[in-house]
Amino acid sequence: MGINDKAGIPVKKNFCSCISISLFSLSLYVAGVCQAETVLKPIKLGTYTALGAIHADKTRHIYVGQGGGGQGLENQPFSRTAVWLTQEATIDEALLVSVGVGGMFWYPLPAERQEPWARLINFGPGVHIAAATYNLGDVNSPWLRLKMGYFPHKYNPDARNLGEYLFRSGTYPGIINTGGWAIVNSASYGASGLLGSMSFLDDHLKLDVGVFMERDLEPNFDLSPSIVASYDFGGFLELGAGIVFAHLVPFVPEMTSPKNRRAAYYTDPATGKESPLPASQYNNAGLNDSPTADPSVSAVRPNGDSLIGQDLPAGHRSRGILEEKGFTAKYLSDSANGIPENRLSYYTFQGQKVMARAAIRPQKLLQSDLLGPNDLTLYGEVALLGIKDYPFYYEKKTERMPVMFGFNFPTFKLLDALTLEFEYHKMRFRNSSYGVFQNVLPVWDLGELDMALSDPQEWERLEAGQGTPARVAKFNQVHGDPNWWWSLFAKKTVVPGFAVHLQVARDHFRVIGPSRATSFEPIFHRQGWFDDYYWALKLEFGT
Repeated sequence: MGINDKAGIPVKKNFCSCISISLFSLSLYVAGVCQAETVLKPIKLGTYTALGAIHADKTRHIYVGQGGGGQGLENQPFSRTAVWLTQEATIDEALLVSVGVGGMFWYPLPAERQEPWARLINFGPGVHIAAATYNLGDVNSPWLRLKMGYFPHKYNPDARNLGEYLFRSGTYPGIINTGGWAIVNSASYGASGLLGSMSFLDDHLKLDVGVFMERDLEPNFDLSPSIVASYDFGGFLELGAGIVFAHLVPFVPEMTSPKNRRAAYYTDPATGKESPLPASQYNNAGLNDSPTADPSVSAVRPNGDSLIGQDLPAGHRSRGILEEKGFTAKYLSDSANGIPENRLSYYTFQGQKVMARAAIRPQKLLQSDLLGPNDLTLYGEVALLGIKDYPFYYEKKTERMPVMFGFNFPTFKLLDALTLEFEYHKMRFRNSSYGVFQNVLPVWDLGELDMALSDPQEWERLEAGQGTPARVAKFNQVHGDPNWWWSLFAKKTVVPGFAVHLQVARDHFRVIGPSRATSFEPIFHRQGWFDDYYWALKLEFGT
């Protein structure tokens, strides 16, 4: 085990104090729980150090945090050094309490910066588990296992790097992530919430029902219920499926479903086609008043009307609406008012993600001593990130369906694992989180950072090759994300407690800057299979 991928926000505190206080607090809690029979398990501890390098396009700029540009990532080194401690205790055999703390040293990327402080090594402590698990029924075979708190969660046991789309990917938009604070063999999700696990038919059928709080992609704090099931056909074949009702219970409804004109679409009366609102309409008032109504009723006047620009009289019904929108309380022309809001519909972060997976394990039939327990396993996963279609941004389901498949090569026990994974994902827009984190809007970023482009209508024209040759070429450069990704993973346990990991991949790696902010975009964009990639060697020690 190791530091979880999203182990909390690093803060500059005394690391040893954090560990001592956490473990001491747990001991006091366990010792005083109503004189219950408690058993403290041995403390688990470990550490790892990882060193790697990025081979990527030197001409690209990586935008981190508030849009600061980096110089490119050709031959950029990176490292992670982590340590962790985990204390577990059982209370009356039915309740398991787990607390784990750790810390990590890391260098920010990109490293080619002018400011010396941005090149210094960083450190931050964090929590990788803080959870309680309660077994209902027989302790050895409970009919229901409830887990609550913060804990690592993984529904696809075969995924090493790619896949695991259901919880760590967005919905609208369907942002794909891999890695994070932990890079090697880190296909899992840090869940905050409640998970109920049940098994039936002699453990062949397993069912997980969860309610997790959104914490990685804004808007945060929303509750997303989920149902994930799997069935094991005698160890040879395993099938699984699941659904997440993303942002079903919003913490702030206005953030989850914003009534923002930048996230609006309408039906064009001339063509009957649903389209996003043009950028020229973003800053218009959008009053629902009729331009032909009495001026004492309507603040919108026909173009050329003499009242345009004059102050609205006191008590006019539109004064408060205009002032709330940030406009002065004056009469507006029909063209300046723009498309009324009662003609608009809005995109939303809410939606349903579904997943299906399968794994074939021939070694269960061969029963060969030369094969490891996972050798020859062929597995795959497909997801639909958003069931409902919306105009322009989410028109085709095939553009919201990442597909992953992997294979564990037989190494005749020379290695613990040798796994190759591929992912196919035909995305119309680049895999950027800029629009979500900067604007908290449920739409894809159209390219504000790399080129002055925010108008969906202009985007469609450039996509069709209409525009100046230089601008079309720039558009193709910015939006030319590849469709294929890959990841190779190997592991060897040298002696008990010491393992060596190697990962070489072209995935959705996002760098972490000196402010601890993650880059909006993954670092790999070129179409060639081996044009961009990274390698990482990890040495892990632990109990």
